[in-house]
Amino acid sequence: MKAAAGPGAGPVSLAISSSLNSFRAHKRYSPGLTIAEFKCKLELVVGSPASCMDLELFSAEEEPLGRLDCDEALLGSYPVADGCRVHVSPLGPPLPRSAPPNCPLVPPSLNSHPKIPLLLVPPISPPHVPPSAPLFPLSHPKTGPSGGGATPHAAPRTPHLGVPQVTDRSGARIGEYEDVSQVEKYEMDDSDYERRPESLRSFLRQQRWGRYDAEAAERRAAEQQQRLAQEAAAAAALPVGSRCQVRVPGQPCKLATIMYVGQTDFKPGYWVGVRYDEPLGKHDGSVGGRRYFECQPKYGAFVKPQSVTPGDFPEEDCGLEEELGRDAAH
Repeated sequence: MKAAAGPGAGPVSLAISSSLNSFRAHKRYSPGLTIAEFKCKLELVVGSPASCMDLELFSAEEEPLGRLDCDEALLGSYPVADGCRVHVSPLGPPLPRSAPPNCPLVPPSLNSHPKIPLLLVPPISPPHVPPSAPLFPLSHPKTGPSGGGATPHAAPRTPHLGVPQVTDRSGARIGEYEDVSQVEKYEMDDSDYERRPESLRSFLRQQRWGRYDAEAAERRAAEQQQRLAQEAAAAAALPVGSRCQVRVPGQPCKLATIMYVGQTDFKPGYWVGVRYDEPLGKHDGSVGGRRYFECQPKYGAFVKPQSVTPGDFPEEDCGLEEELGRDAAH
């Protein structure tokens, strides 16, 4: 176990957990802070008021080390060390205080802590929660007035029927700071956003970027039409049934027979359906439920017209039929 940091030591790294949240925060705190000052800093971490906090200290091995319940004591007077965890329990009534061994017992008075007001909280009993009840409330659908314009919408905060609303002494519900459906939403009509001069859309329009660059859009459309015309011209020179050589970048040269030339349903542009001499293809001439030509499985493929060279390319005799006949004879 690590040595505890005294009041004069440097900051210690602590893990902060809370009964209101499911996450842990890792922060560094000075051992010279009083527990009251430490609680004020924890308000920004767990979201519960300092007056409603009960702190419990655990070691790095998750062994309980006691409660931090003396507001006048220094954090370093407790056995805090790097890796320890402080759990904030905002539920239940205030518990009786017990000072650590090295905490001076000062009679409580209104003037003992001039910067921190004394808040008297009457003891109350925590609400009863059945074991089967969910800790987090169910989300509400977003509601709000209909119509145009900027309208904030917030989920109603009325209790759910049949689901207990577990709260701490400050009135916060368990999971309230994690359920984003409870956060007020700011919605804006597209027409109102269109008129805003400082929006991202207005900035892109002024800079002529993206889809707001009319010249670039026209240039891309012209290039696409030019590529389509080149593909159509190349496809017109490829008669169906002729032999060809297929050269696809990154793949070996393959011999095939042209079986289909034209546009397809699976991709735009012009495509050439070929039947390879060997099972080096991907399908049997059918793609996406539509049949373009007939061939054996794994013999068919589609390539771009620029990858096809027609010519006198006789089928290669690999001796496969002769080998099969010899095996059948034996």
